Amino acid sequence: MKRQAFLLLPITLLAAAAHATVSVEFQLGAVDLPPGSLGVLVADTGGNGFTPVSSSAGTVLAPGQSMGATDDKIVAVFSVGEMSDWGGKRGFATVLPPLDYSALGVAPGQSLVFYAFPARAAGDVIRADELAVAFRTDNALELSGNMGFS
Repeated sequence: MKRQAFLLLPITLLAAAAHATVSVEFQLGAVDLPPGSLGVLVADTGGNGFTPVSSSAGTVLAPGQSMGATDDKIVAVFSVGEMSDWGGKRGFATVLPPLDYSALGVAPGQSLVFYAFPARAAGDVIRADELAVAFRTDNALELSGNMGFS
């Protein structure tokens, strides 16, 4: 019985850790983004819609940061890199490093939005006049390209 309890504890801890960590394969195609754009993945943790970039001046583009004074959390920041031919336009695909949703304050199933900031780098601050391209998975009518998370 002691041996079973000893083996059950590590399995339980592993399962808890695995539940909190999410891997994301990200694809965005049929859209024209400048090469080297900064990709920012944001979760709506309050379920009350996304805050516009124009209301998020001063936000540091880094995982765990809130977009302005809201409950929208930056989940991942990554370079878009080289764009490849994708359905007549340009696109990219990348695999993000594992994301610790618990540490970020994000729950599985919360809506995500992808922002592309041209000529920006991780750690930069959103400017008052910042321009960004946005793509959401929860409102297909607003997409000007196609995006998938898996």
